[in-house]
Amino acid sequence: MGFVNKVLPPAEVLAFAQAQAPSWWHCRHHRYGQPSVNEGKQIAAVEAKIKEESVLFSEMLLSREAKEAFTAFFEKRKPDFTKFK
Repeated sequence: MGFVNKVLPPAEVLAFAQAQAPSWWHCRHHRYGQPSVNEGKQIAAVEAKIKEESVLFSEMLLSREAKEAFTAFFEKRKPDFTKFK
């Protein structure tokens, strides 16, 4: 299908990718122009936001409210969040 064009030992992957990046970037920018660059920047911003939200969600899973919700679920009852106001 053309997804793989080279197989490397794990220790060599990063160096190979870094060596290929400048030529890939130049080719993509030359072929597709500034809209492609802008799209890449937008994708990077979305990825950063996803990481940020992941950290916040992980912190929320450790909260007292989350513990009450999970406990209530396993005890097959409605959660009581009134004690957290």
